[in-house]
Amino acid sequence: MRAITILEELNLDDSAHPEYRFLLAICYRERALMERNGDDQQSIEELKKLCNQFPQVPEYLYELGVTLAEVPVHGISKSQTTQSVRRLRMSLPHLNELTRNHPNIPRYIEACAHTHHKLGSMLRKFGSDLETDRATNLSEAERYLKFAVQLQQSQCDQFPESVAERTWLTRMQDNLARCLLASNQPQAALAVIDESIAGSNEATVSDEGQLLLIHVLVGQFSTRADILDELDRKKDAEAARQNADDLRALLPRRPRRPP
Repeated sequence: MRAITILEELNLDDSAHPEYRFLLAICYRERALMERNGDDQQSIEELKKLCNQFPQVPEYLYELGVTLAEVPVHGISKSQTTQSVRRLRMSLPHLNELTRNHPNIPRYIEACAHTHHKLGSMLRKFGSDLETDRATNLSEAERYLKFAVQLQQSQCDQFPESVAERTWLTRMQDNLARCLLASNQPQAALAVIDESIAGSNEATVSDEGQLLLIHVLVGQFSTRADILDELDRKKDAEAARQNADDLRALLPRRPRRPP
């Protein structure tokens, strides 16, 4: 990247021109994202130095937190899972500090909520790939997912018309409910998913957001059915699946692929 070459040619030291060094760190990160198997360690190290030297600048801490949280979560190997979990754990103290010190800045809250959700989801889904036992991973996942829901609820309260914020809240609640179910807490799981369904039904959305809301409710009722099965409430589970099917029928059919 030409920008990296220009910034590196300035011979910046650790005390001069922090704004240039900050731009360089961001460029390092973007280069790593663009390259296959790119290494963002240069970005992380530069952001760490900036945070240590200028602790009064929250933007440096924010970018360090989100850079550490930029990890693969799908289709990854056991070693990659371990690495992703380690990076997410490193990210959270920075993002937690930001939300404590700047509780009214939405993008700080958003980053913190999503990182808690990402870590909780990984511990729930891929805990068997980690050295700790499944019960420990589920307990930890529950804690992270509950905090994610709490933070995301505050986003929804602040932006009640936002379909995106509501959709993320339901995804987090669904993950929390499934975590509680896996932890043998079906009643708690049912309470979470019922609260989520009630919130989705009460949400006021634009016409273009209606389809997204229907997609969300289909997933919520499917999760509710699984929980009710665990509680041996077969008729209620059947009714929940019927609700999901009825809502699914309202969605446009996907066009058939040409032969």
